[in-house]
Amino acid sequence: MKSKHTDEQLAWLRNHLSEYETRAGGNVRGDAKKFALEMAAKYIEKWGVVEGEKETTMKEQIYTWFKNTSARGKEARKRHQLLKKAERPSTAYLTVPNIEQSIHSNASTSQLRYQPPQSQPPPQHSITPTHYQPVLPPPQPQSSTNFNSNLSVQAINVRDAILNGACGEDDVATSFQLCEDLSHMMTGLLHAAIAVTSSSGGPGVDPLHHILHRYYAAGDLLPRTMAFRSYTGPMAARHLLHTTFRKQSVWTPATPFSHHSHDMQEQINRVNLDRHRRQHYILWARLHAAALEIQLLDNPSLAEALANDGMWEEDEVEWVAGCVLLKGLVRAGKVPMSSSTLGWADLMHSYQNKWKEVRDEGRQTLMADTLLEIRKTLEGHSRM
Repeated sequence: MKSKHTDEQLAWLRNHLSEYETRAGGNVRGDAKKFALEMAAKYIEKWGVVEGEKETTMKEQIYTWFKNTSARGKEARKRHQLLKKAERPSTAYLTVPNIEQSIHSNASTSQLRYQPPQSQPPPQHSITPTHYQPVLPPPQPQSSTNFNSNLSVQAINVRDAILNGACGEDDVATSFQLCEDLSHMMTGLLHAAIAVTSSSGGPGVDPLHHILHRYYAAGDLLPRTMAFRSYTGPMAARHLLHTTFRKQSVWTPATPFSHHSHDMQEQINRVNLDRHRRQHYILWARLHAAALEIQLLDNPSLAEALANDGMWEEDEVEWVAGCVLLKGLVRAGKVPMSSSTLGWADLMHSYQNKWKEVRDEGRQTLMADTLLEIRKTLEGHSRM
């Protein structure tokens, strides 16, 4: 809100803080947030909406007050600071763009062009069809590859076939057919996306567009003998990806640290694992948005629901993912389908407020770049 709470308003909010904390410690997920939003509605009914402010924004900020003022919120911020060094690579601090300013640049610095690697001998542990010669992807930062050793042979083949420019669509399709479990296809696709978003290069077309075009083109070559649920052949590949987008859109918080645990290495391992979960969650949202942008998804209803709800969730990765999906909807030229959905410009402003609360520098930078792209696209639409 544009002005601080009065003493009377603060006293009223604090009178309800204990009930919020009780619900936050309960077993019903989302109960505390529901209560905070109910109190926000009563607050507005009692004192009204601040002049020039939106009711939805006021509700969101009152909910944030409850979350940040509660003992649980204070403890979470303290623990976050203690573990921040373990979660963040020891590199120079990132500079966050000023999203308050008008857009003058023509490309986001977060979009990198992927340069296919030169052919190399295949790894000895890969299964290699006679007409398919996979290669290793370019070297990646250690923080993105800690768990590559857990990849199955089938997932490695899918990843390498997608990345290797020398492999044709039939080669990629062959790597799909070698997967005994279709989840290996999705794991390979995800790690191909990790590779192209981790490699260095100049600004240009989003490399995730290229990854998805490769996936869809190869999926169109699949035989009817390859099935996913009730779908076969090309439709199996499409519905597998759509189902994965839906499943990966659900964020599950990590189990809180035990205050009685004295194993520092275990805690560091859990921090690293949680960091990878967060990276993968946002990357699936970026793939979902990219599929919208290049018109590979016919129904945007899931993305619209996630973009509209993301800013109300509790974890900042859900804010970033929702903002990313909003960019996909805007750049795809979609219009809100639900009457309960805010206009894209209003939704952008709500995410801009959320951006100010993001604590992780990398996620804050990604969200800033994304908001710049949304603003640029909306300004382009308004001039048409």
